[in-house]
Amino acid sequence: MLTERDIRSAARVLVAKRGECAPKHAALRAARLKKEGNAKGSADWLRVKAAAEKLLQNKLTEID
Repeated sequence: MLTERDIRSAARVLVAKRGECAPKHAALRAARLKKEGNAKGSADWLRVKAAAEKLLQNKLTEID
């Protein structure tokens, strides 16, 4: 399983590349991995999704 640091790093990269679509991209990746039988990979991507959502929420809060 990836460390929290790994998850946050992946989320930052994903948000930088995909912007507001980052959580959706992570969810799609998680679903694909689950379908392929990779439960661990799917769980990691769901953690990335949650971290990306948090990053995006924090960015919105900083703007207000």
